[in-house]
Amino acid sequence: ASLLSLPNEVLSIIFENPKFPADYLCILAVLCRRLHFLALPIYFARNSMPSPQKSVVISLHPDGMDMLAALNMALFISTMEDITCIFPHPSCTSIFPLLPHLCRFRSFISRFPSVKSVTLQLDARNSMCNAAGDDVALRAWSSTLGALLNTLVEKRCTDLTVRYGGYLTRSYQLSSGKTKRAKRVLKSIKKLFRRSGGAMAGKGWEFRRAADQGRERALTSVSSKSSRPRTLTSLRIQSAVLMTPPCLNWTLSALRFCPITSLSISQISLENELWKASLTLIAKACPKLTSLSLSELETISDVEILKFCSRLPRLTSLRIGYNEEARGTPTRCRNGIVPEFRTLTSLVAPANFILYFL
Repeated sequence: ASLLSLPNEVLSIIFENPKFPADYLCILAVLCRRLHFLALPIYFARNSMPSPQKSVVISLHPDGMDMLAALNMALFISTMEDITCIFPHPSCTSIFPLLPHLCRFRSFISRFPSVKSVTLQLDARNSMCNAAGDDVALRAWSSTLGALLNTLVEKRCTDLTVRYGGYLTRSYQLSSGKTKRAKRVLKSIKKLFRRSGGAMAGKGWEFRRAADQGRERALTSVSSKSSRPRTLTSLRIQSAVLMTPPCLNWTLSALRFCPITSLSISQISLENELWKASLTLIAKACPKLTSLSLSELETISDVEILKFCSRLPRLTSLRIGYNEEARGTPTRCRNGIVPEFRTLTSLVAPANFILYFL
């Protein structure tokens, strides 16, 4: 008798036996529809995914032999609610081995009419590999990550988290103009970026491409136009990638063109001047923000935290994390702007911050 002559009940008993090789389940799943709908759910259950339509955590492998390949063949998965994708660490000398994995995940997401909650873990925590790159690397990284992020937005993602990674975060430098000529150039650059929808400069400073790496800016952004309403309301930034150019521009455009009301920034280390510039731009992009969380931010001054909060007058919920072992947001308030929270209903912060507000 052949395998297909057995009833489904017997096949299920065979497939669920721990001694039956898991890899065989994937092979059987491509032979015919009947085995597909029997074997693949058991394969997912063995890999701690009893309900892949509801919640999955995928760790991508450099060789592509991972759970994403199995999920991609599943005919019975038509929706995806909560998905976490952990990308493999690329070569420490090149960003390019990572890019095909971003494309793979983007292709997978494109299958669905919508996704709800997505977490992208770009690298291991505290990794700063490939922080610099030439124009070719910058252009490839910016366009590939931007395409993935924009696909998530277009697929009506409501909750997006981006974790870790320092890719191309040192491809730009913060420059200040001191001479009259520099001020004129800065003014022209600011006008240019306003026309193109970007805003990568402020009063007396601008983000400028690192001269020793290249000249191309290669900024990525969310389009101001969309074929259907966007639903991204919560953005959690746990990666310096979205706090520095070129992808900071995507963050700013998402805050402008998506109905984001909740923003969380955590587990990031930047130089204090970069914090000042990035938070200034973010505050301008999201004046209607109602919920803000700041925690585990290294080398940021309490003054910058207060200034940032003061630029968000519509906050109803504010959370400032504690300082732990010389890491995280400072807890001693010095000279700064006292925010006027006229609509605030929830405040969680170190005692010194709360006393300062009072």
